[in-house]
Amino acid sequence: GIDSVQLYAEHPLRFTRAVNHVDLHNVTPQVLELKSFRPKLKFMPELASNNLSDLIDEPAPEWSCTDWFNLPEGTDSLSLEKLKGKIVVLTFWAGFDLNGKTRQRLDELSYLYDVFGSETDIEFVTIHDSMLKPFEVELIVRNWNIPFPVGCDNEGFTSFKSYKVNQIPQTVLIDPAGTLKYYEVEG
Repeated sequence: GIDSVQLYAEHPLRFTRAVNHVDLHNVTPQVLELKSFRPKLKFMPELASNNLSDLIDEPAPEWSCTDWFNLPEGTDSLSLEKLKGKIVVLTFWAGFDLNGKTRQRLDELSYLYDVFGSETDIEFVTIHDSMLKPFEVELIVRNWNIPFPVGCDNEGFTSFKSYKVNQIPQTVLIDPAGTLKYYEVEG
């Protein structure tokens, strides 16, 4: 059996964290003091499923999507050009991973969207692969209650290829100037 767990508590808007070990044989109320921390930004190959290292600090490739769901009112598509000046949290995914890492990542993004979605300088964008027809992607978006924009990649996985995504899910962060800054970090 498991004798102890490590408890992490983080502030959603600041780099503050508390880490505590809890003995499961003697559980008591915990008082955690959040302290500043710096995320480790060094590339960690053991965490990466895709190697996007040659895209870091370069202009992020423009994506190419056929259909969009959950767009901001008054828009019919999204592009990096339209999002200049915003931080873009871009995630590549596919609906065949119903209960795996993709579903978990989309749940994490939904939580982050609840926290940051009303901020005017951050945009959450996801791109589904081109294996499903747009109406099938729309059903997944509705059934999974995905609140942020979802694009359907062009035939031939155009966007996936330009970002060198071979395994999903893959999330990248693009800065307000349109530069790809991060794709795998710890903390």
